[in-house]
Amino acid sequence: LVRNSQFYSAVCLARPSTCDKTHQQTFRIFRSLHFILSHSPLFLLRAAAHLSSLALWVQKIISIMREKTNKSTVWHVCFVLLAGVVFSAALAAEVTGELQKWHRTTLSFVGPNTSETAVPNPFTDYRLLVLFSHNATNKTYLVPGFYAADGNASESSADAGNVWRVHFAADEEGDWTYNVSFRFGEMLVLDQNASAGVSVFFDGDFGNFTILPTNKTGKDLRGKGALRYVGKRYLQWAETGEYFLKGGADSPENVLAFADFDNTPKGRNILHYFKPHENDTLPDDDTWKGGLGRNLLGGINYLSSMGVNSIYFLTMNVEGDGDDVFPWTNKTERFRFDCSKLDQWERVFGHMTKRGVNMYVITQETENDHLLDGGDLGITRKLYYRELVARFSHHPAVAWNLGEENTNSPEQVKSYCDYLKAIDIYQHPTFLHTWPGWQEYRYDPLLGYPTFDGASLQTWETRYQTKQWVETSANYGHQWVVYLDEVADAEVGVLPDSEDPYHFFMRIDYLYANLMSGGAGVEWYFGYGYPNSDLTCEDWRSRHNMWKQTTFAVNIFQQYLPFEEMSSKDHLLGNPNDNMCFAKEGEIYAVYIARAYNGDTLDLGDTEIGKGAYQVDWFDPMYGGDLRQSNVKAVIGPGRVKLGPPPERPGWDWLVLLRPLNKTIYAVLTVDGQGSGNYTLGTYVNVSATAPTPTALFWGWQGDTNKVEFEDINAAATTVRVLSEDAEIFPYFAEPTTTSTTSTSTST
Repeated sequence: LVRNSQFYSAVCLARPSTCDKTHQQTFRIFRSLHFILSHSPLFLLRAAAHLSSLALWVQKIISIMREKTNKSTVWHVCFVLLAGVVFSAALAAEVTGELQKWHRTTLSFVGPNTSETAVPNPFTDYRLLVLFSHNATNKTYLVPGFYAADGNASESSADAGNVWRVHFAADEEGDWTYNVSFRFGEMLVLDQNASAGVSVFFDGDFGNFTILPTNKTGKDLRGKGALRYVGKRYLQWAETGEYFLKGGADSPENVLAFADFDNTPKGRNILHYFKPHENDTLPDDDTWKGGLGRNLLGGINYLSSMGVNSIYFLTMNVEGDGDDVFPWTNKTERFRFDCSKLDQWERVFGHMTKRGVNMYVITQETENDHLLDGGDLGITRKLYYRELVARFSHHPAVAWNLGEENTNSPEQVKSYCDYLKAIDIYQHPTFLHTWPGWQEYRYDPLLGYPTFDGASLQTWETRYQTKQWVETSANYGHQWVVYLDEVADAEVGVLPDSEDPYHFFMRIDYLYANLMSGGAGVEWYFGYGYPNSDLTCEDWRSRHNMWKQTTFAVNIFQQYLPFEEMSSKDHLLGNPNDNMCFAKEGEIYAVYIARAYNGDTLDLGDTEIGKGAYQVDWFDPMYGGDLRQSNVKAVIGPGRVKLGPPPERPGWDWLVLLRPLNKTIYAVLTVDGQGSGNYTLGTYVNVSATAPTPTALFWGWQGDTNKVEFEDINAAATTVRVLSEDAEIFPYFAEPTTTSTTSTSTST
């Protein structure tokens, strides 16, 4: 391959005084030859041209080295260029992966042989970008790449090598092409100018591949597609169109402080081993180095089996609570990343995707949110974000949380959002977590900002705060997704089952308070005052009952409610202080009763929208199970209706569902009267009684009087409304009593 283009470009960069007119002309000639020959199918011809150019390389290197200044820089340049000569025969990208829609497709390139500690710095002085184009739709995506050491660092723990890599998740089936830009220059990786720096190694390469449909179903997120912000209260799966409700694990926040990851020292607390989950492993778990990682992967298996669909984790907590998670080669480094550790993280994130678990990425916490560039969007923060995006953004379900208990200025937060949206082709949503009581101070300046997508609440006032930010953000024209991500009492949080097996107040004040107010779900935090806490949790089974109850709630919403069309309607309740209503008025209602007895009511309205018949079903938030019915099996609007008593356990919380019964037909049989027939539930029927004798007196209606509603049960001619199952009603008559003044006899 003709690589003199690399030589002249690099020399001009290092020593501008040597880049005379002749060199520039030679550069253009060799650049043209390089393009022609590098895409020639005649490999031998390309190799011959490559070898024939060595003489020119050596000649130029010697001439430059004769100069007495800046010899160190030139030696670096020569080393890089000679490495390019040796390895450039493997020009074409190696395309690996399942080549299916939403799955990871990886392009690997042979580039400069370098290391994590080398000069030039492979993380800052080389820029790999690949432009992917879909032939049928003309969609294009510019994806950042990264240095991958030897390409197998998760197994080898390599810190050196010549492999450069790009991950891509195609959102369309069919034929795709790619065009590669690989350029060299000081701090070039952050330069947005496409022509900045100089062309080196495999720059200019191109190729194609074909993407097939995904074959994943069930929990595997690759079967659902990317989880996207779509301008609504809920994120939406791109492939299935379903909306997402979160039920996740907030603790331990330092889950990546795991002993099986390379270069992960113990911080201020324990180093995680997750030994209680060693028996939760499955045959297809993606372990490394002969079985490392199995305990953490087993823990994820357990959470997935419990229906947990999100894990909250910090990717950087240097100087923070744990001080044990960082992506760099050491805690004080900011410009060089640990290739093997990040490759092992990728194994875990891929496992989460396979098991149906969302990546809720917390990029910093309050103790270190000014650690990078003093809080600004400077070089080190951009490098950090870029590495995360390049390595991990291809996963379908990623959310970028810009900081836990964040104290950055609104302008700084906005700059983070803008930068992430600019480099993340998948446009994963952005969130911000803040202190309890700080919501107005932190969130007000972000209302309406187009690249900020949601609130991450830490609060005691879940119901109020959820409603406030759902409604206020909508009023500003950019609807937020509102999560409850931390119970405000840091010492307590969700207690272990051994301390609180029922989690009554967690359900009332946090779980259902968020869901019934239009929130998009919860993550459960474990207080530091109890075992298996936010930093020390080794056993996720310690909150087994809480996972069950959370999954009950998420599943009942997803199975029975069009929740994306519903909203908080607490004003319809007889007791809106304790109970909650979530409804699409006139169509479907969900009523959460904190302490159900027999006096709860719901106002279906006095207008046309309130008319209709609704089946009444009860769901047990603590024990789950099927929908059940109680004494009141149906109610008829308009007006205020009684919901009746719960099926059992009065005084506990219940969720009541009212769903339309407009197509149900029931029969009314009027014995000894008129009005019999088959009627739709809720229909008004005129009935009248037939007297057995001219003198008989009507005393009222009897029979299945609880199945119809009488306008006047004591009137022989009246109107009834059909309430429930087939009803048989009949009039009761009596002959008048006759009393004689001259006789003691009476007749009836």
